[in-house]
Amino acid sequence: MGLSQSPWKALSVLMVTGVATTGGLYWSGSTLAIPRTGQLIAQAEPEDAQAQPEDAQPEPEDAQPIPKPSGHTENIKSLAISPDGQILVSGGDDQSINIWDLASGELVSTISSEKWVYDIAMSPDGSTIASGSSDQTIKIWDLYTGELIQTFAGHTDNVIAVAFSPDGQTLVSGSWDKTIRVWDLRTGELIRTLSGHPGLVVSLAISSDGSLIASGDSEGVVNVWNMESDDPLYTLTGHSTWARSLAFSPDDQTLVSSSLDNKDTIKVWNLRTGKLRRTISSGDWVYSIAFSGDGKTLIGGTNRKTLKSWDLKTGELKGNFIGHEEPIYDIVLSPDGQSLASGGGDRQVKVWEVSPLAETISGEEEVALLKTLTGHTEGVRAVAISPDGETIVSGSLDKTLKTWNLNTGDLLKTLEGHEQPIWAVAISPDGETIASGSLDKTLKTWDLNTGELLNTFDEHEGAILAVTFSPDGKNIVSGSSDKTIKIWDLETGELQNTLEGNTDSIVSLTISEDGQNLVSGSDEIIKIWDLETGELQNTLTGHANYVASLAINANPDAFFEGLGPRLVTTGDEKIRIWNLNTGEPQDIMEGHWSRVYSLALSSNGQTLVSGGVDKNIKLWNLSTGVLQDIFPGHDAWIYSLAISSDGQTLVSGSLDKTIKIWQMPQRF
Repeated sequence: MGLSQSPWKALSVLMVTGVATTGGLYWSGSTLAIPRTGQLIAQAEPEDAQAQPEDAQPEPEDAQPIPKPSGHTENIKSLAISPDGQILVSGGDDQSINIWDLASGELVSTISSEKWVYDIAMSPDGSTIASGSSDQTIKIWDLYTGELIQTFAGHTDNVIAVAFSPDGQTLVSGSWDKTIRVWDLRTGELIRTLSGHPGLVVSLAISSDGSLIASGDSEGVVNVWNMESDDPLYTLTGHSTWARSLAFSPDDQTLVSSSLDNKDTIKVWNLRTGKLRRTISSGDWVYSIAFSGDGKTLIGGTNRKTLKSWDLKTGELKGNFIGHEEPIYDIVLSPDGQSLASGGGDRQVKVWEVSPLAETISGEEEVALLKTLTGHTEGVRAVAISPDGETIVSGSLDKTLKTWNLNTGDLLKTLEGHEQPIWAVAISPDGETIASGSLDKTLKTWDLNTGELLNTFDEHEGAILAVTFSPDGKNIVSGSSDKTIKIWDLETGELQNTLEGNTDSIVSLTISEDGQNLVSGSDEIIKIWDLETGELQNTLTGHANYVASLAINANPDAFFEGLGPRLVTTGDEKIRIWNLNTGEPQDIMEGHWSRVYSLALSSNGQTLVSGGVDKNIKLWNLSTGVLQDIFPGHDAWIYSLAISSDGQTLVSGSLDKTIKIWQMPQRF
């Protein structure tokens, strides 16, 4: 299904004072991220935040910059919001607790701690802060003066989690010494010590009525305790390692736990019975989890730098929201349930509107999986769609080509002739000819309708890893592991030119719509050639791996008037955008956590699709660089993608031996 993405983009960096807009409240003295739909309200940056980008909009002449307050200099590990929603507190590895005014974003004060701050909690009356630290103590601080009021000692290892009871009379702490301790805040005395965890205690939560404590440990065990008892009410097992975060539902009927186990799981528990209701595969490590105010949605901060949301009832992923540059270690919901703060390894605190996080794209905008095609006995390395949108061609590591009816999914023909795995496939602009490149060092052409082998081109000395047709259909271009590019006359089969100069295999090729520019990808290097003369025009560098896929924006005027055509490239986890004419870098899009193997552009140049090692297909708005949708479906690496000429259909090929046909969202 399609997933709601955070469609904000930081358009400028401004120093402003108390500017309120329909998109939300922006902070003073920090980066002003202007959201397109107001989903990201504000962000506070670290002390060494970067200077304004070159394209930042200028300040009004009468605006007076406010000095930027110092923020965190190390990971932010914990957040808390005051009961009135006016103060946000953050703690981290820099041994500091920062107190922020949520209305202005101003850093009000900083409390210095002698050790790392693992967790913080706000008292129900909003007057004090509790912090758990690597010094094995819990400290109580006055929120307004920063004065240390009280220290609770007794744990024999790091204090990782702290929580106040709803009535403000009790403090609960969890430690790596495998115990939970319950303290009387009025007297400072230890009420009880709860033992029984096999691993280090790493998470705590208290129910809204104050009757239950939940604790999670490094062995994946979750215990639920009655506040007045020394023995667990339930011991919940199922996680294989750290039960990193816990949350009670607003009605206290459900407990949710997230784990760092290999299955990346979230477990939903029935607190009336102690039984598991469901397991949600998160796809990422979820460091912190919370319920939406209505209890219908789970929101998690992940190691992949995103906020994710899931439907509690169905377990379906509803949204994936981009904003942080490093893992998100903690999230906290405001008392009114309208906003959420997140903090993590990038040392930034970001504040979000909750409603977009809890919404799902309406049905007419969802990406729909229409069909899964099976028949190949090895991974599918390449796919292409005929210009009329009727036929799919797939090339596989099983050495065969297959043609399929795109509308019905029926297998039409299997073409055999290559002696080694097929690595690349292309269809001529008139839709009559298939070109295939193989590890057997040959380029073959086939009649698309009959399946007849038309020609074999065998002058390469290495595997053929990339093929493409010129826009006029007169030429085929092939790239090889022999480090050369060859240009062939399709009609006569004659070799017209050989382009040399690369130091490694040619793994990707594309040609501009006007037929003037040929672009090749190799070992971290992109070369732009004059197709007619073979002259090298430009060399681009920036990727950290083989440039596995290339695409040229086919309709630049619609969204990039005056900028010229754009070249889109990938090969590592980043997607880079360049000005094709000048070679100047224009943007970097990040969202994949590992290598991207394939790109496809819609014919209108608006939508980019990417896929790779993380098994997810991602849809991007190319004009803004914003990630719009993520949809899973394949069980292994995605090697190839193709979009139909009408923009309605996407085809993906994977190492899992399948081809999937997807209906694109109408908004694209």
